[in-house]
Amino acid sequence: MLGPLEVRTDDGGLADVPGARLRGLLTALALRPDRVVPKASLVDWIWGEDPPADAANALQRLVSRLRKALPEAAIEGQPDGYRLRVAPDAVDAARFERLVSAGQARTEDAAQRARLLREALELWRGAAMQDVGLLDSAAFDAAVIRLEELRLTAADGEQAVLPVTVPSLPEIPLYSFASPANRAIYITVDDGWTPSQKVLAIMRQTHLPVTAFLIQKAAQENLPYWRAFVAAGGTVGDHTVSHPFLTKLSLGQATVQWGQARRVEGKWFGHTPVLGRPPYGAFDPTVEAAAYRGGLTTLVGWSATADSDGIETWNGKPLEAGEIVLLHWIPGLGAQMVKLLAAIRAQHLVPTPLTPASFAGQVPQQHSLSGD
Repeated sequence: MLGPLEVRTDDGGLADVPGARLRGLLTALALRPDRVVPKASLVDWIWGEDPPADAANALQRLVSRLRKALPEAAIEGQPDGYRLRVAPDAVDAARFERLVSAGQARTEDAAQRARLLREALELWRGAAMQDVGLLDSAAFDAAVIRLEELRLTAADGEQAVLPVTVPSLPEIPLYSFASPANRAIYITVDDGWTPSQKVLAIMRQTHLPVTAFLIQKAAQENLPYWRAFVAAGGTVGDHTVSHPFLTKLSLGQATVQWGQARRVEGKWFGHTPVLGRPPYGAFDPTVEAAAYRGGLTTLVGWSATADSDGIETWNGKPLEAGEIVLLHWIPGLGAQMVKLLAAIRAQHLVPTPLTPASFAGQVPQQHSLSGD
């Protein structure tokens, strides 16, 4: 579970466990190997705040499906819950936690502590439960965050003992300007709560390149629109799972916000985002390191904004080549886009797709921006 989900049978083969809820049920049981997990906990883990009316029967049906996917007698039913009959060390997440705990307890033996922590870290093959796909489960999110933070704790502990074995994490830079070559200007729109049919029509008619930095939870409410947006040539960027102030989160929590959103959006739209924009323009070295851990290559700010009050640039002058313009998916966006395009034409600028290559030779932004 410390990476792509893999279920190995006794003969070394792989068991196929399809579907987010089935995988979610398996991970909930596997995190407590060989222990009974209460039915209420499983329902909360799988359905979060929106359980089905017949949750008990729905859970029983899921268990029946999971039993068919796993070796015989792998799941044992009890009056109050279910148990996955597997040795704790056969579950990488459980083994990882045991090794970290053992390593932290070796306060007097630095070499043994380093060996245990290194062994624990070597179990990781990617992000925690990265392809399970549960989208509205606070319990699942909390478990991911806990494992990711424990991973950081283990890495810090090993680094303290053997500094050369764990290099410091790279930080992803944030840029507020992109390349001005060929009079390029870049249009970006944040959040995603209110899709605009007018903007989509403009994109289809004029092949206008637009980058939408989407909040995962907002995008989920209008998936057909965003698939049409991508089909019209739009690019999706990562605006986190739930739009928090990342600077107020731990490194592990911020990593989950970046990493989960880009992985889920990658599955939805066929292209995993590599550009990210921190909510509210708030960033610091921890946010930049979390972006790296989450799989992003570049963070994107802005140098100009466009809204119902007009266009405001960083220096109060007309739009210039290399500007990154920020709008929001709100009612009235279509009219704002029309006005922005008129201003762009007046300055003889060319709307251009935003890619990592757009930032070659540019100077990173050093301080947080003001916006959302």
